[in-house]
Amino acid sequence: MKYLIEIFCLICICAMSIIAQKPVEPTKEQFVEVPREIILPTIAVQPGCPLQFEKVVVLDGVGGGGITSYKLRNIGTKPIRRFTVANSFGSVFTWQMNSGELVMPGQLVPQLEDNRRETVPLTDELRKKLGMKNSMRGMVVFMVVNIEFSDGTKYNDEKTFKAMQGLFDDLDEAMNQYKRRVTNRP
Repeated sequence: MKYLIEIFCLICICAMSIIAQKPVEPTKEQFVEVPREIILPTIAVQPGCPLQFEKVVVLDGVGGGGITSYKLRNIGTKPIRRFTVANSFGSVFTWQMNSGELVMPGQLVPQLEDNRRETVPLTDELRKKLGMKNSMRGMVVFMVVNIEFSDGTKYNDEKTFKAMQGLFDDLDEAMNQYKRRVTNRP
């Protein structure tokens, strides 16, 4: 009998500790919007391109790293089945609708909700921590690489994209050579 009472008490204690625990919310990754005078987001001019970038921003991670954020709108006359967009930071994103779904003319591309991220205000303290001085550090160019429409036709600007990649690679290499020369001066 004593044994049964001890087991019962142990079960009650375990049950109460489980009930008393609060659910742990996952911590959100924090980002700040990088001011345009520090990194300039630029949208490539692409005549005839039926996807339009809207609300483009560059976000710097408080804990490190960075991402870009934008919306895309179909400003063309044909429904879109899939597309690839890219930027000069090297990010390439291919998006495909679920079976039977399309991005219709005038419609924004549906976005996934990401509850793991939040944008926080850029304070003087965060500006200092992230090394955001009052001078431009660079720019990022956004462009559409290709699009596949519902009728099977395509829009393709890969040639321009590859040329842009080559330009930014050359600029990066030239900057690295310059830094090496400056740091190796007697």
